[in-house]
Amino acid sequence: MSGDSLLVMQGGGPTPVINACLGAVIKEAQNRGGFRRILGVRDGTAGLVRRDFIDLSQLSGETIGLLGITPGAFLGSSRYRPTHEEWMQIEEGLGANHVGGLILMGGNGTMRAAHRLCQSALSGKIQIVGVPATVDNDVMGTDRCPGYASAARFVAQSVGEVAMDVQSLPLPVTIFETMGRDSGWLAGAAWLARHEVNPAPHQVYLPEFPFDLGDFLGSIRRSVDEQGWAMAVVSEGIRDRNGDFIYRTGDPSQKDQGGQQLPGDVACFLAGKVTGALLFRCRSEKPGLCGRTSMSHVSSVDRRDAEVVGRDAVRSIRRDESGCMIGLEPLTPGEAPKTVSVPLEVVVEKERPVPEAWTGT
Repeated sequence: MSGDSLLVMQGGGPTPVINACLGAVIKEAQNRGGFRRILGVRDGTAGLVRRDFIDLSQLSGETIGLLGITPGAFLGSSRYRPTHEEWMQIEEGLGANHVGGLILMGGNGTMRAAHRLCQSALSGKIQIVGVPATVDNDVMGTDRCPGYASAARFVAQSVGEVAMDVQSLPLPVTIFETMGRDSGWLAGAAWLARHEVNPAPHQVYLPEFPFDLGDFLGSIRRSVDEQGWAMAVVSEGIRDRNGDFIYRTGDPSQKDQGGQQLPGDVACFLAGKVTGALLFRCRSEKPGLCGRTSMSHVSSVDRRDAEVVGRDAVRSIRRDESGCMIGLEPLTPGEAPKTVSVPLEVVVEKERPVPEAWTGT
């Protein structure tokens, strides 16, 4: 390493365990890292541009422990996409602060940022390592993304509980919306809610499979005719056969820092279609951010995964490794999580879709 400071950044949407990962990074760097300073970036890539760094070196063990039960992103995050000129500013800022190691934790956008920095003039001067952290679970090169298991537990439990409520009314139709702009891993977790006394969800729709409104309405009608009620789960990013989103608000003020339209409210849109076409009373449920902020749903395995990848990211930098992401190997029951170093060029090739064996209905 050419510098003596370790810099860590949280990017993209927070997860229930992203702060546990940060805590593991700080703890490992304090105990064994050999860094003069441990710095954190405020507000993701936007903070990289501003050189908005804070010193984490002296955080107490108590504070680090509290990170594991704190929702959101402790350092702040963003979806900001730097311009070419701003990437040059970032490179200068890292050198000026004597950064020798850089850890970026987040989803696909953050991994692309890490790869972009690896291809810059920083190559060979700073060790750059990515850490997967997204509830979307769509990052290549890892068996699972820390954050997904906890959010999936929230979806499965919430769908099951809402289904029991709907049966007792009956409503008769409820549409439950999950996060997932481009992947259906979270929506797919809703299948875990089904058991011997709960047949719901009756249908689950994922972005990876084309959505047809006519088929959807037909499935709802059949469920109501046969069982007296229906519950469908839809990912916020479902698309038609042309690849167009089924619903997006047209309000330009609802775009994020990366220029992407704010996803969501497709369940409300579809509830209107059910009411209008089938004349069924229908309501929509959209927990939204609750799924990635509920600390009561955090999986102990998920938290452990987050801590392991954070710890091993620091160890990777101390071995002078760079241009890689710390992924997780398939979990063996009874054994501790095992990590694998994956080249970032492999990680950023594409997003990891839900397996073809999963269906959209």
